Amino acid sequence: MSAPTTAPVPRSGPPTVRRTRVVVVGGGQAGLSTSWFLVRDGVDHVVLEAGTAGHEWADTRWDAFTLVTPNWHCRLPGYAYAGPDPDGFMTRDQVVEWLAGYAPTFGPPLREHTRVTSLTESGDGGFVVEALPIVPPWAPALSPAITQLHSADYRSPDQLPDGEVLVVGSGQSGAQIAEDLHLAGRRVHLALGDAPRVARFHRGRDCMTWLAEMGLYDTGVAQYPGGATAREKTNHYVTGRDGGRDIDRWIDAHGVDAPPAPAYEPVWDPETDPTSLDLTAAGVTSIVWAIGYRPDYRWVRAGVFDGSGPPTHTRGVTSVPGLYFLGLPWLHTWGSGRFLGIAADAEHVTGHLTGRTGPALTESAAALARRVSPGPIPAALTASSVALVG
Repeated sequence: MSAPTTAPVPRSGPPTVRRTRVVVVGGGQAGLSTSWFLVRDGVDHVVLEAGTAGHEWADTRWDAFTLVTPNWHCRLPGYAYAGPDPDGFMTRDQVVEWLAGYAPTFGPPLREHTRVTSLTESGDGGFVVEALPIVPPWAPALSPAITQLHSADYRSPDQLPDGEVLVVGSGQSGAQIAEDLHLAGRRVHLALGDAPRVARFHRGRDCMTWLAEMGLYDTGVAQYPGGATAREKTNHYVTGRDGGRDIDRWIDAHGVDAPPAPAYEPVWDPETDPTSLDLTAAGVTSIVWAIGYRPDYRWVRAGVFDGSGPPTHTRGVTSVPGLYFLGLPWLHTWGSGRFLGIAADAEHVTGHLTGRTGPALTESAAALARRVSPGPIPAALTASSVALVG
């Protein structure tokens, strides 16, 4: 079944239509990883990106952003972090620089500034990839004197007016933004969500290094405790109480030589646990909503939804022939939404698409990419396969 795609661009005269085998919608790390395997296997394709490749790392992260996963996690097909600090945490600008070096290594047929607006199974159509920031429906009823913005729009403390700040959401974004504001001398109120806490280091190693060695990032969602419900988890939870339990049990069972750990002690224990905040009395002049995103799949006009919201798939492969998803959290494993797990998922999907399981090129990837490059994007594209990447 063909899945037509449309990429409208300003032009004079009647629209033209070009046929390509695969259209990859999205030019972030997942889309580029998908293209790497398609280039390797000699598959005619195009990667359509509304902005510029990987632009969200620069455009939707605040100035003081850093990774929460160690740098050695940063691995894409044919490309891995090779800097001097594998156990460190790259800043936003360092991630942007690292990711910018990826495409030149294999020359993907990338078309930037090409926004697509819908996906249909037949007829002329196109693509758009949208993620809607979550803001409570009652937020507009708050005083207009209070500045409100989503974490995707936060850049630095100087962006906000003088006064106290309420940060809503205590996941990775909310916690880092609250820290950023606190270090800038701002008084911050942090509204806690259900994101669990985890120790940064335990018994001589970063906790995520332990988790990787334990195989948690490689465990498929079907084999994970709780099954598919794991996709609804905000983040992982590993207790450090009494010296840590989950990790310690694995260390002991495998005879790993690791230094002992002291009993867990919280770095701060609040005197009270407030459940409400009078914004005016507290002098709050700004609110940063850091409660995530709500995916919008209304643009996907294909029978891959069961009414619960997300698309139904098995490791990115849907029941609609030729339609695939990549880059989603828990697409297959805990690592699917991270740099660490993208390559395996991309290889699985492209292998399913092409029926190939190994390298098939006799010329360089860059030379092949130039050979299959589609040239200017026409007003309409038709493709036998479409990969939608987050």
